[in-house]
Amino acid sequence: MYPSQVSDYANKEWSGLISSFYAPRWRLWLNRLRQDLALNRPYDAEAWRLQCLAFTYEWVGRRDGSSFPTEPKGDAVALSRAAFNKYVPIVLNAIAGHRANAAAAAAAAAAES
Repeated sequence: MYPSQVSDYANKEWSGLISSFYAPRWRLWLNRLRQDLALNRPYDAEAWRLQCLAFTYEWVGRRDGSSFPTEPKGDAVALSRAAFNKYVPIVLNAIAGHRANAAAAAAAAAAES
């Protein structure tokens, strides 16, 4: 009933959400799939949706003392600059290689005709 419904498209991957919310939810889903396979039954998307909702409501209501950071850590500009400096040369080399391969393919095609 809900397999094509967009869900969770804007998840946020910071402040402990991966370890406290998304990873446990993935484990629940994988366990459901394992159970379905072991019992030779088809995957039940509606049952999963209800289990996911139950987990989500339980997670939202937790009062276990966990808290997530509200202030940034580190220097975002320095981290961005380091990532830029690290990856731009890699991307530019890949683009140059792609262009060289395309030019060689075009020259080979032209030579054949």
